[in-house]
Amino acid sequence: MAEAKKLIFNAPDPDAEYKFLGFRTAEGSFVEPETVFFEYRSVAAVSMETSKFRPGCSGVVKPNRKLKRGSVIKNGDEVGEISDCPHQIVMKDLCATCGKDLRIVDEVTGKPKERSSAHVSMVHHVPELVVSKDLANKFGQEDYEKVLKAKKLILLVDLDQTLIHTTNRPVPEKELLPDIYQYLCADGRYYTKLRPHCREFLERMNQLYEMHIISFGQRYYAHKITKILDEDQKYFAQRIMSRDELNSVRHKTNNISALFPILEQRKMIVIIDDRDDVWQYCEALIRVKPYKYFAEVDDINAPTSLKGNEKTEVAEGEDPVNKGEEEAGDKEEKTEKEKEEAPPIASSPALNQDNDDVLEDIGRVLTEVHRAFFEHYEKNKELSDVSGIISYMRKKVLQNEVIALSGLIPMGTDKTRSIVYRLCIQFGATVTDDLTDETTVLIAARPSTEKVRLAIRKKIPIVTLEWLYTCTAKWICVPKRDYQHVGLHLSQFKEKRRQEEAGNQSPRLCGIEALSKEVLKTMEEEVDEELGDLSESSDEEHGSDTSAEDVEILESRPKVERQKEKPASSLEEEEDEDNRSKLLKRLNSQEDSDEEDEVMRNGDIESRTRKRTFESAGMDDEDEGPSFKRMSPDVGELDDDLEAEMQEYEDDSDELEAELENQLNG
Repeated sequence: MAEAKKLIFNAPDPDAEYKFLGFRTAEGSFVEPETVFFEYRSVAAVSMETSKFRPGCSGVVKPNRKLKRGSVIKNGDEVGEISDCPHQIVMKDLCATCGKDLRIVDEVTGKPKERSSAHVSMVHHVPELVVSKDLANKFGQEDYEKVLKAKKLILLVDLDQTLIHTTNRPVPEKELLPDIYQYLCADGRYYTKLRPHCREFLERMNQLYEMHIISFGQRYYAHKITKILDEDQKYFAQRIMSRDELNSVRHKTNNISALFPILEQRKMIVIIDDRDDVWQYCEALIRVKPYKYFAEVDDINAPTSLKGNEKTEVAEGEDPVNKGEEEAGDKEEKTEKEKEEAPPIASSPALNQDNDDVLEDIGRVLTEVHRAFFEHYEKNKELSDVSGIISYMRKKVLQNEVIALSGLIPMGTDKTRSIVYRLCIQFGATVTDDLTDETTVLIAARPSTEKVRLAIRKKIPIVTLEWLYTCTAKWICVPKRDYQHVGLHLSQFKEKRRQEEAGNQSPRLCGIEALSKEVLKTMEEEVDEELGDLSESSDEEHGSDTSAEDVEILESRPKVERQKEKPASSLEEEEDEDNRSKLLKRLNSQEDSDEEDEVMRNGDIESRTRKRTFESAGMDDEDEGPSFKRMSPDVGELDDDLEAEMQEYEDDSDELEAELENQLNG
């Protein structure tokens, strides 16, 4: 961007004096060459006719503020400056000052021809409108001075489960209370219940704070709820930031520096929300107990969790703001056919009892924060950080308590990651692992631990976890007697230990009476009778004295064991039987071998016949004849050998048969 060029007054008469009548163009305005910059007239002129000064070039002008109406100007005086447009205010890539399209790129470099210095989106519901850092600081300084002059702080307010509770499940007409509002979004009808004392809370806080809405609900939903809460726009005006304008889907802290560009503004911010993770556990946060009126319905606009284990139950409608009630009316005019084809809807949720008074406690805390901030400012004329005031007030709640925990932190886990431990530390308590003489209270999950027994003996108050939650919700240390475990006494532990010891004892063996010989004999006879009956019934079922399983068992037993069980005479008979079986096996094997030899002999005879035929055929060939005679043996010699072998086999067979007959007869 080129440097600013001075605008010099070129008078019609260089020697005359002229009277300045005022600028006709505001500072920072974009002017064309023929735009009127200011008006003047000659001092000596009798008529009231005026002349107009034009810059002669285009650009952004900056008037010389030293010139006042009626001042005398001469030829050559400096009346202002003009420079190229810095594009400090941009709306959807169009400069709001000069109107140039900033999307045009250079054909050679591929970069935009016009550079813009606007990068800060500081308008809540118009994220497309961005301004430069210098301009944002200027606007921020003006807002800061305005808020400080009105003796107000800045309060960022969440909607769901902080001021309201919303469901998309149908609620019967008879259960619709005056503070339950119903309306249509893009995905159906919604019902919103205002938290008790909500309107009184907003009225009181409007006198002490400049309130802004920061919600994870979508734009149409956030503006619809704001219209219910602030119909006259006296609490929030247009200071509404929804999910569509937030830079992150998990955290609300990313937009704070854009909304409040100067440090002095950020020192005055107080936050109320039912979730501390979306604000990254900021010290300026006052955590509110979640408000749940409709049963089984949580925060329908909860962000996606960083660990992945929390889900948004229902996504809100995406209706743009300008559609308003027209689209809502169109959705109500469904035909009967569409209603019949619609899927069945879930039953109406049961309604909880509405006795919530959290906003009264939060209002008291916010009032005290406001008082402490401006009391310090008026006394020291110095701006203190409101987060330090909140942290100091938070630690005063339990600063005199030394707390021991029992049954609340699982074994082997880091206690600093427990929400119970963090609450105790944040609100100023001292947490000890064991009971000591300084311990003032024991928070126990159940009245049956060893720490509880020891606390009873030391007369230390034993309370439920609800005591801690109540203290942190109300920001006061409530009496312990209202949250003690009921009916605790040391005698209960003595009785329980006696029962456990009695249940773990084993019966004494010496106390059992010995059985006499007559009783033992009678028992043996009864067992024998039962076994005999069982064996007889088994024989009748199988139809034989020995079952197939018994045979397999007997055969599998070693031969030596079976021989031990038999007498000597039976052993001799068994040996004879074995010899006979061996001889029969040898005879059978000999017959098999004779058959194999017969086959082999027949095969050899056939092969020799084929060779003889081939030899006689080859004698006619003079080349192959001599070699074939040398390789082929005499056929007559082979026949003699075969006959000798057959005779030898027959002799062996006769000997085996004779030996077998002798064995059988002997």
